[in-house]
Amino acid sequence: MYNWLSEVVEDKGEQMVGKLGKVYMFGIVDKNDKEFPITLDFEDGKGNFYIGDPREPEKWNVPEKGEKLKIACKITMSEKDFHGLLDQTLDIRKAIFSRRLKVSGGIGGIKEANRLVNEFLKPYMIDTWAEA
Repeated sequence: MYNWLSEVVEDKGEQMVGKLGKVYMFGIVDKNDKEFPITLDFEDGKGNFYIGDPREPEKWNVPEKGEKLKIACKITMSEKDFHGLLDQTLDIRKAIFSRRLKVSGGIGGIKEANRLVNEFLKPYMIDTWAEA
């Protein structure tokens, strides 16, 4: 999963910077209820993907973006549900309403999450996720 996301960002990141222009974060929760942040940075340049929170670079060994970095939204879900999202067996709206997926940022955050899924993840999942 991580390699796949990294490859998609490398391939489409610059295009997504132009389309989205924001920083998105996933909080993936494992079986032991430990959360791992995954950051998709489409704020500038060619885009970037890393495991960690850019607001805590010393903790995660990630590029420093500053403590005041604005995250467009944070999507928190189990690893199983994240795979379901990528496999397209889990619809983002149904996941939000069933509380299997939590989105920070209020209504704006939900809109940004939907935009990220529809403009970044879905167009590239069908062709590449199955191969990963």
